[in-house]
Formats: sequence, structure tokens, C-alpha cells
Amino acid sequence: MLTDFREQARETSRIQLAEAVFTVFAERGFHAVTVDEAARAVGISRASFFRHLGSKEDAVVLAIESSRPDYAAALRELPADVRSPWHLVRCAFEPAIVAAEAEPQRQLARIAVIHSEPNLRVRLSSSRMGMVARLADALDERIHDPFGAHVYAAAGMAAYDVAWSEWAGNPEISPRTHVDAAFARLAAAR
Repeated sequence: MLTDFREQARETSRIQLAEAVFTVFAERGFHAVTVDEAARAVGISRASFFRHLGSKEDAVVLAIESSRPDYAAALRELPADVRSPWHLVRCAFEPAIVAAEAEPQRQLARIAVIHSEPNLRVRLSSSRMGMVARLADALDERIHDPFGAHVYAAAGMAAYDVAWSEWAGNPEISPRTHVDAAFARLAAAR
């Protein structure tokens, strides 16, 4: 039991460290900051940076993945009378939209860092496959169509990603408006 607590505390510290490093990258630019500079900025040594975070890319991936809402859990919490697959998937993204509306500059800075490095986009998109699978499982519990649930979840995640990129390019319009526009197009497609 004590070992579990220590491991949880270590992981929590590691996530907080990744968040702090990510903030440095967001403020100064991913490519403009060396590992030495990032380590100094958060008060650790270069060796500690590599021991706890691995690489700059690893730090960003950890910060992003640890802060993502659980879309499948959000879908499962929706009222039972919500039946439209597109509406269910759209509502699953609501916690992320609320977070973006609460701290738009922080979220836009995160998107900018991700878009600045192709390797980050590749690594994060591969981690999305697990998220799509979990979202599809939650959706299948409602619509009882495993293949259809996977199609809706994958297409919904892709639309969500496009909407997020559009918001980064046009932040005067709320992220909610971009996401709603993307899902309206999906719902209208026949």
C-alpha cells in the first residue's frame, strides 16, 4: 500500500513537472528552449529532466495526455434520453470546450506548441487511437452497434481536431462555435 502511494506521488510530481516545462515551451517556443534551459526554468538539473521526463517531446506528451478529459466518461454521464450518435459524441467533448473557454490563451498556446513540431502531432495522434476506442466502447453501450460506434467516434474525433485547428487559426470565434459547426456538418452529411 505504501508503495502504491509513493508511486502515485511520484507520478503526480512527474506530471506537475511536465506541466511546468510545457508552460516554458508555450511561453518561449518549443524549438527555442533547450533541455538545459527548460530544466533551469523549472528548478531541476539536466539529469533530473531526463530521469523524470525523458525528452522534450515526452514532457509535452505527458502534459497533454494527463490534462485531457475522459471523453468516454463524459459520454457515459449523459442522460439516457440522449440518443443521436453525433450528439452523444459532440457532448463527450464538452469538458474540453469548457476548459478552453475558461483559459483560451493557455489552450491556444498548447495548440501552438503541438503544431510547431511534427513529431508531437504524430505521437499525440497515435495516442488518440486509444481514446477513440474508449469513446467507441462508451457509445456502443448506447447504440448497440460496435462498428457504427467506432465510425462515429473516429469521425467525431477527427472533426473535433479540425475544429480545434480552425480555432487556433481564428481565435476570435469561440472554440464551441468551431466544434458545433464541425458536428453540424457531420450530422447533415448523408
